[in-house]
Amino acid sequence: MQIALFILGSLVLFVAVAAIVVVRRAREFGRLVQDGVATTGVVEEKLVFGGGGGTRKGKHLRYAYKDERGREHRFRSQVTENRFDQFAAGDPIDIVYSRANPAVSAPKWLVDEARAAREKKR
Repeated sequence: MQIALFILGSLVLFVAVAAIVVVRRAREFGRLVQDGVATTGVVEEKLVFGGGGGTRKGKHLRYAYKDERGREHRFRSQVTENRFDQFAAGDPIDIVYSRANPAVSAPKWLVDEARAAREKKR
C-alpha cells in the first residue's frame, strides 16, 4: 500500500511540475508576442537529447544574443528536425527576446507562428 501511494504521489508531483513548466513557457511566449524585440543571435551549439529505447530525439539550438543594453544572453530552444538541419554552429539566427525580461527568447519563426495563430483567433 505504501509503495502504491509513493508511486501515485510521485506521478502527481511529476504532472504538476510538467504543468508548471508548460504554463511558464506559454506566458513567456505571450510576452514575446506582445513586447518582443527582434535581433540576430549566433548559434553556438546544436544539441540532441534522448533517442534511447525507441524514444524520439529532441533537437535543440543553443544561441547567444545581445539585448538593447549590450548584455549577452544565452538560450536553448527545441526545434524541428528540418530547422535543426538548417543551422550550423556560428550561423546567425533571427530571434525575439522579451523587452521586460531579455533573458527570455525564442527563434523569430516560432514567435511569428504564435503571432499568426493569435491573429487567427481574433
